[in-house]
Parts: sequence; structure tokens; C-alpha cells
Amino acid sequence: MIQQHEEEELPEISMAPKPPPKPIIKIACIGDSLTRGSIGRGVAFGFDDYPSQLQNQLRERSTGEVKFDVRNFGVNGAMALHGLPGSYFSTKEFLKEVKEFKPNVVLVGFGTNDVKYLFSPELRDQHSENFVSSFHRLLQEVGARAKVFLAHRPPYVAKKNGEISDENISLYVHPLIDQVVEKSSFLTGTVDLQRITKNDELFTNDGLHLNHKGYSMIAEAWMKALVDSGVVGGLKKVQIRQLVRNETKSVEAASVSADRSISFYDSITPRQILEQECCRKLESSNGRFVGESLNYLRHIEERILHKQPLNHKGYSMIAEAWMKALVDSGVVGGKKA
Repeated sequence: MIQQHEEEELPEISMAPKPPPKPIIKIACIGDSLTRGSIGRGVAFGFDDYPSQLQNQLRERSTGEVKFDVRNFGVNGAMALHGLPGSYFSTKEFLKEVKEFKPNVVLVGFGTNDVKYLFSPELRDQHSENFVSSFHRLLQEVGARAKVFLAHRPPYVAKKNGEISDENISLYVHPLIDQVVEKSSFLTGTVDLQRITKNDELFTNDGLHLNHKGYSMIAEAWMKALVDSGVVGGLKKVQIRQLVRNETKSVEAASVSADRSISFYDSITPRQILEQECCRKLESSNGRFVGESLNYLRHIEERILHKQPLNHKGYSMIAEAWMKALVDSGVVGGKKA
């Protein structure tokens, strides 16, 4: 006889509700070739545009509470001036793509190309009012439903390119952008990109377009503006300090919020500083080797790092500099050239 077993009741399985989707902050970057950068040339070029670097920095520093979507709407040769060749108003980015993206935040930078129509008295008479009214209108339209930040000082120009020079931009474009800022009370914030890029080492050979380090500086300046304004949240906040070095002096650049401590060696040409300056000092007689070495270490701490502790990368760079000095001086042999 087959014994029948009573069916056991299965326990109820409660399905945990799916967590709500994380909010996405959409950031549109609008401008000329200094915004566009070398986008589209591949990872091998190091994402040489500030929007890509800003996206990476936001992702790295995010606490996970929000997501960030940074888009590059820069156009080579673009201007804020309306009705002229190269006007941003006539681009597909302005007419369609930015509007379809529906950004929460817009970062805007123009003026470098506009100087071609503003550098002489005759041209200023023709185009100054157009520049102010056009730029104001552009900011209004792209910021209709977004927080707008403006680079009220375009990046520094290291080498004169025709009418495009740092002097011309400072004399003829900056005062007009100041009028735009005064007229545009809806702006959330402004950023001075000229001050933080006054360093020839941040530029490509043409002296106009920035290299990877230059765009990194710009991305961090925008980051600081976003965090300081309270528009962007969900980021780990640790104060960092970066130094920008030129041929004659070191100047302190913006402090920004980040998720890690970044020393001088994370940013501006550490290899050139260590190899050129350190090894130049150490190329002396062996009798002065130790004294010169100690003096240089004090120089690093006091003049460059401002007593900020080195990280692993910083110590690695110093070790490489010592290695080069030892090999070049002939004190250490038996090493591969």
C-alpha cells in the first residue's frame, strides 16, 4: 500500500521592492574648440577635453547617491556673436542637441574666437552691442530650465594666434563679458579660467589649445564651482590644493572638493620639475652631492608642496629623480642605460 504524505505548505517568499532609480544630473558643456578639445580621437589621447575629465572626476568622487551625465557640445571655431560665420546659434548643437538633452546644468565658455570681430575700434563699433545681446540671449535659451555657469574669463592664450591673443581678449572681450554677467542675473555662478591656466606647460604647441593637464585644471575649476554653489551634491568632500607653476613663480590655484588627497605630483608636470630642476642642481661634483640633495628636498617641501604630505606617486617620482642623478653622476654603475 502506498502511503500518502500530506503536502507541506511552502513559505511565502516576499520579493523585496526594487530600489528607486538614482537621480541623474545632466551637465551640458557649451563652447568653442577649448570645450570641444580632441574628443573623438580615442582613449589613447587621454580624453583631452574638459567634459570627459569632468565626467571621470564626478564618477570617481561620487558617493553613489546620484549619477552624472556630462556631454560635450563644444564646436570648433564657435562664437557667441549672432549672425556671423561661426556663430554658435547656427550649429546643430544649439538648435537641436542641447535642447533634446534637457540638461540640469549648463557650463558655458565663449569669447576666444569672438575677439576676431572686436579687436579694432571699427569692429567694436559694429559688433560690441551684438556680442553682449547675443551672449545674453544664448545664456537665456540654454538655461531656460537649467542652472547656468559662465566662464567670465576664457582660458589664457600662451601664444598669439593672429588676432587671438591674451592681451586682445583681456582688453576687448573681458569688459563685454562683464556686461553680459551684469545683465544675466539668472546666472548661478562664474569661473575665471584665465587665472588658473596662466602656465605655458598647460598648452599644446600652438599656445591656444590645452593639453591633458590643462583640461584637467579646467575640469577641476568647474568642479569647484558646482560644489561651492550647492548645485551638485553626492560627492565626497576632501579639500585638495593644486599648484600651477610657470617659469618664474608658483601660484596657488583653486581648492576643489574631491574624494582623495592630491599633491602637486598628481597634476602639473612632475617629471619635468624633478628631472630638469633637481638634476640640474645635482649635476655637480660628488663632494657637493649630499649638500645639494638635502637643499633640494627642502626646496620641494617649502616652495612647491607648502608642507603638504606626498602620496605614493610623489615618493615614486622623487625616487626616480634620485636614480637618474645617481646614474648620471657615475656614482652608481651596473644599471641598464
